[in-house]
Amino acid sequence: MPAPFAWTRLSLSGTVSVSPRAGHSITPTSSGFLLYGGMDGRRNDQGNPSPNSDLYMLKPGLRNTYEWQVVEIDPGSQMPPVRTLHTAVAITPDEVLLFGGLHSTTPYQVLNDGWILDTTCMEWKRIQFKLPPTETIKGSYWKRMTGRIPDHIQATSRGLGAAAASPRRPSIGGRRASLGGGKSGLPGLNFESLAMAASRAVGVGGPVGASPR
Repeated sequence: MPAPFAWTRLSLSGTVSVSPRAGHSITPTSSGFLLYGGMDGRRNDQGNPSPNSDLYMLKPGLRNTYEWQVVEIDPGSQMPPVRTLHTAVAITPDEVLLFGGLHSTTPYQVLNDGWILDTTCMEWKRIQFKLPPTETIKGSYWKRMTGRIPDHIQATSRGLGAAAASPRRPSIGGRRASLGGGKSGLPGLNFESLAMAASRAVGVGGPVGASPR
């Protein structure tokens, strides 16, 4: 019989705290667990609920505790628009891929942009998607999927699918992410089934400022 699952509440140390929030992401990296974005009750100038672009890193502390650290980004560098209900997955131990999400609830605005955060220097880089001239990314995703990316899955303009006859495809940047399985003891995900489901769950709308269809 496998051991039953059990929740363990984390003991936090340090002076930094994170506000209660929803719609954020937490992604494992070699530096710790990266928290990005979400909504915590803040409102914009019009008084409407507004997502944020907060970045925190959760790291092991002293005596079996954990502590939050604020991640500082150079204000002069490019940064993703604020968002919630986005996707954030580790594509290498030091890089996090961010895609899509909900930018605003009133007016309703969703995103289909992609960004990579290098956690070794905390620098964002925007992804330039290459698509045939007659095709675009269909809609945007605000209901998201997270998990590890096996090296035999590829993204296409028509969704996600298994790469036929091309085993051991490298991850973005030519490096594979060491997520799931292995020394961590985490079971691998049935990514093919998740990808098929995700390709049928296309959101509505377009880039920031686009009117919903």
